Amino acid sequence: MQENPRILFLTFAGEDLLQPRTYIPNKNSGDTVYFMAGMSWFYDENFQTRYMPWTEVDKYIKLDEDWVRRNFDICIYMEANIFSVYNIRVMEARAKWFLSLKIPIYILGAGAQSTLDYSFANLNECSDSAKRYVESVLKTGGTITLRGEFTKAWLESLGLPSLFVSGCPSLFYDDALRIDSKKCEEKEFRPMFSGRFVSDIDLRLWEKNDNAVFFCQDIYFQALYSPKTINNFDAVEYQSPFQKLYQEGRIDGDCNYFLWSKRIKQGAFSFSYGSRIHGNILALQNHIPAFVKCIDSRTREIAEFFHIPNSIRHDFDETKDSLFEFYLSLNYEEFNEVLEKRYNAFKHFLSEHHIPNVLGNNSAFKRYISTLHYYDYRKDEELIEDKKNIYAKFQNPHRMGQD
Repeated sequence: MQENPRILFLTFAGEDLLQPRTYIPNKNSGDTVYFMAGMSWFYDENFQTRYMPWTEVDKYIKLDEDWVRRNFDICIYMEANIFSVYNIRVMEARAKWFLSLKIPIYILGAGAQSTLDYSFANLNECSDSAKRYVESVLKTGGTITLRGEFTKAWLESLGLPSLFVSGCPSLFYDDALRIDSKKCEEKEFRPMFSGRFVSDIDLRLWEKNDNAVFFCQDIYFQALYSPKTINNFDAVEYQSPFQKLYQEGRIDGDCNYFLWSKRIKQGAFSFSYGSRIHGNILALQNHIPAFVKCIDSRTREIAEFFHIPNSIRHDFDETKDSLFEFYLSLNYEEFNEVLEKRYNAFKHFLSEHHIPNVLGNNSAFKRYISTLHYYDYRKDEELIEDKKNIYAKFQNPHRMGQD
């Protein structure tokens, strides 16, 4: 490989992730957390890096099969949850497609999706496809890093070679990430919650922590960005305590990584609690202690690999325990030590494979994304008025659906 290789960094199909996003149904903003981390490591004026959606690359190679090989030396792609039954077709298609690029492919953070108890049986149906996927990447001369030890053990059970476990690369966005042991006083305690629905957090916690905010990653974006397009506020996702929290401005989140992170910085939050792994990781990126409610193999193996306090290791009963007292009981020294070790191992991996990077010095990337023109729905006067009309309908349920 040449001294300063030309890097092709693949992004989502049809999306330029370096440009501000607007609301798109069914998009998970958690994906931007790990993609932004990865993109930041190769954003440097001395690097020959091009960020492209893989669908755009596909158009080029259909016209010229050697286009990628002539213009790039290595390809990098971030995969979060590729090894799963619902991704069989994706794995099969990518296994062939990667070989067509004719350059080494490096997949970062790939993981297997199974049950909370780490069941291999749950993955039997996709075993052959996973083998073909991994083998195709290795044939290119590149390799794959894995999300956690469960994924590594499962792939090895299929007869595949031992692969490097990097964990979720999102936690390597900064090299100075540490969680302070100092705790706030109870009067200053402000938690941020996450989950699929607001009802995933017991109502008691909402009542006991009346300054808590729920950060959504997908489900409530329509209510935030385009509430007047919602026809049924009686749907399960909008059931109690949604309407109360919505009116109080306690449901937040953003499709854009930069604004999402900015809201967290401005919120003076003391603790992150919930089941959305990237919501918790974004809190950690902002030096906020986090606790992961593990709901599947994905959330569990990331939490365990980095020693993030989690529900497998710590008991907490939402129906009776004090969240503040629980926050005080958690220690993050083990997380700090493990994270430093994982970070150094990942840095060594990049060096070992001669992949140029600015890991730990991504200030140019941060400056760039801070200059982009983002749409902030919170400042949209028309949208603010729409929400007022909806609040009135909450008070008069018989009016819902009559406009």
